[in-house]
Amino acid sequence: MIKPLENVELAPFTTLRIGGPARYLVEVKTTAGLINAVKWARKRKLPVTVLGAGSNVLIGDLGIKGLVIINRACPSSDGVRIKVKNCKSKRAVQIKEHVVLPRLRQLEKGTVNFSDFDYDEGKYPRVEVEVPSSAPLGLLITQLIERGITGLQWFTGIPGTVGGAIYKNIHGGTHFFSEVVNTVKVLEENGRMRKVGVEKCDFDYDQSRFQKSGEIILSAAFSLPLGDVSKAESVIKEWGGWKVKNQPQNSGGSVFMNLDVETQEKLELPTPGWGYIIDKILGLKGKKVGGAKISEMHAGFIVNDKGRAKAKDVLALIEMIKKKSKAKLGIVPDLEIALLGKFKT
Repeated sequence: MIKPLENVELAPFTTLRIGGPARYLVEVKTTAGLINAVKWARKRKLPVTVLGAGSNVLIGDLGIKGLVIINRACPSSDGVRIKVKNCKSKRAVQIKEHVVLPRLRQLEKGTVNFSDFDYDEGKYPRVEVEVPSSAPLGLLITQLIERGITGLQWFTGIPGTVGGAIYKNIHGGTHFFSEVVNTVKVLEENGRMRKVGVEKCDFDYDQSRFQKSGEIILSAAFSLPLGDVSKAESVIKEWGGWKVKNQPQNSGGSVFMNLDVETQEKLELPTPGWGYIIDKILGLKGKKVGGAKISEMHAGFIVNDKGRAKAKDVLALIEMIKKKSKAKLGIVPDLEIALLGKFKT
C-alpha cells in the first residue's frame, strides 16, 4: 500500500542539499515497492521523478510536481542482493572515441593521472550479475569484490545507485558504466516490463535512452570479470582515496562535461576538464553567489557553502561561467548535472 507524504522538502535527499518541495514523495527499498509507487502515480496521471542517492542533480527552489520516488536500498532490502550466473558475453558498448578522455591530468601538485590505476580486464572469465536499480554503488562494489567479482572498481567514490549510474552512463576515469551492461529491465509507460539490450540503450557520454524514453529502470544484468581482486582493491583504495581528499563532498558532482579532443586541441589546453579552465583561465575559483561557491578544492564543482545555498545561486554561478567562457574562449560548456523541477515562477 503506497502512502506518499505531501509537500516534502527535497534538499535532504540530494548531495547538494538544495531543492524545494515534492508535491508527493515516497521512499522505496525494493523493486516491488518501486513498481507499486510508479503505478500509484500513473493511475492518478501524475509525473514521476525517481531519485537514487540524489547526486548529479540540481533541484529547483520551487520543487518538483507529481510523485518523487526515493529509490534507495538499505542492507536489509533486496537492493543489495545479487544473482550470479556464468556469462559468455564479453561485448562492451563503444562510446564515441572523441569524447573518451581522462578527467584528470598531472598538471599541478596533488592531481593524478587515471592511467596510474587503469588496466585491462579482458583476459578474465566473466559472470553475469543481476542487480536491482536501488542498489548503492559503494555497497555493491564491496559485495562483488567479496565474491571475487571485479569490473566496477573504476566507479568507486561515486555517490549513487545502479539506476542512476545507468540513466546517466556515469564514467570513472576513462571507463563508462555501459562497458559492463548486458540488459536493463524497465517498466514501460504502459505498465509492462521488458528487457532492453545494451545495443538499444543509446549509451554515450553522460547519455542513455532512459533520459527521454519515460521508462523506469528496475534492474540490470552486468557482464563482470572474475578479475584480480588485489588490483581492484588497490584501485578502490588509491583512486577512491584521492577523490575523497581532492573532490568536495557537499556538491552535486562535476558541473560540466569534459571538452572533446577537437575543441581541446583547438584551444591548446593541457586538459579537457573544466576544473582547470574555470580556475586557471577564467579565474573564477572560489567565486560566490549567495550561498553557492565554486569550490576552492576543485573548481569543476559548485558547493553549497555552509548549507545556505539556493538553486538560483548555483544557476547564477553556472551562467557566470558560461558567459565568461564564451567571451574568453568562444565556447559554452555543456552541463553534466541534471536540472530537475521548477526554478522560478
